[in-house]
Amino acid sequence: METRSIKYYATCLIAGVGLLLACEKEPALPDKPVYPAGSNEAANQWMLDSLRRYYFWNTSLPGNPALDKEPQAFFRSVLHNDDRFSLLFDPNDGATLTPSLRTRYGFELSVLETGGRIVGVVTLVLKQSPAERAGLKRGDILIQLNGKPFTKENAATLPVEFASGSSGTAVRATYAGSIWNEEEPLTIGMMYTFEHQDKYTVLDVNGTKVGYYFILSFNETGTYSLLQAFGEFKQAGVQEMVIDLRYNYGGKVSSSAALGAMLAPGISSNSPFITYKGNANGGTVHHSFAQALAAEEPGTDFNRITEQSLNLKRVFVLTTEATASASELILNNLKPYMEVIQVGETTYGKDVASFEIKDRRNPPEVRWVMHPVIYKLSNSEGEGNYTEGIAPTQGNILSELEGLPDDLLRELGDKEEALLAHALQMISRGSSDLQSHNTESRAKPEYVLLSTTAVMQAHKEPPVYLR
Repeated sequence: METRSIKYYATCLIAGVGLLLACEKEPALPDKPVYPAGSNEAANQWMLDSLRRYYFWNTSLPGNPALDKEPQAFFRSVLHNDDRFSLLFDPNDGATLTPSLRTRYGFELSVLETGGRIVGVVTLVLKQSPAERAGLKRGDILIQLNGKPFTKENAATLPVEFASGSSGTAVRATYAGSIWNEEEPLTIGMMYTFEHQDKYTVLDVNGTKVGYYFILSFNETGTYSLLQAFGEFKQAGVQEMVIDLRYNYGGKVSSSAALGAMLAPGISSNSPFITYKGNANGGTVHHSFAQALAAEEPGTDFNRITEQSLNLKRVFVLTTEATASASELILNNLKPYMEVIQVGETTYGKDVASFEIKDRRNPPEVRWVMHPVIYKLSNSEGEGNYTEGIAPTQGNILSELEGLPDDLLRELGDKEEALLAHALQMISRGSSDLQSHNTESRAKPEYVLLSTTAVMQAHKEPPVYLR
């Protein structure tokens, strides 16, 4: 592992992965103009200097850009054309952040045209969330938010508008025989404390014990929940695994590494897991499974991880367009070690990493916080570059929304739920792709997807975040 210590005036950062260490404050260079604290020029010069040191595409930065722009506009103006993921925000200004239905109310929503109407379909409801307490469940169809019906024009903006408030109303409807029946409005109030959301169980598929594990995020409890779940899987004699990452925006690389080590055969502490490729200052850094774990969860015994390994030859992974960042590492970085069978939709395509850069002077003179792209990611064999997402094989491409509005979404973990049922069918038939078994082509979905809050939020989450 390479360790680089980088000094930089005016900016201090913390990156606990051992790639870049904390910087020191140095005096500004004498030939640089000094701008008044709090001015656009001061903030933008600070950003530009930081980007020139750390930004993956630093050689593309303009030489002498105008510094008098509003900081967010300036930040966007200097980013590389290929950069979809670098972030800038003011932690004390909510207007610089986009509110989320998941974090405010505990549910996700897809807006689509189906059954002759434009509706919102509830795709996820978190346990003990305001949405669950108000009576919402996965598969519910909404026709209004805060008294406004869904339209093509507000398909993306109405959920964001709803999430901006501290409470709101939603109107459900049922569909039967081409008739929509409207229900009484539900009131949903905001709160932030939800239960841990992972869900796992053991299913019997024609005598084969199949573990199912829905993982909402790699940010919640780290390896603790993984150890608990895999301990039960191992005790039950699980022979096949289905990992459900359809709404997993990403999070800790350590969680991806720990999960991979519990799935794949023959993983040791020295087995290579991930490669970070930076600019000329950052260089290239290789991390093994154990190093990736220790970087974000120091003190965790890697032997405890491998003791719970199922040593499987293959794993089934359920995905949607909201599967992003660290969750995509399961698809890409386990390929050198086992067969990874993907079912669902093409993932989001966050093959980059960032860390937090903020002014750590006391008192700080710049209020903005950056998460610029610092590294491109690849697996132990140098495979990466999945900016367009990672796609299932043709026979395994499937949307959970197919069949609406006649067939409502089943609960996650239900053996008849569309994506899980497809994976279980492959396990039952001993196949890794059902295309050869589909004698009739699947009917085209009778819906048009207009927006989905999970994908919108996956875009706004930081890339793989190096702490």
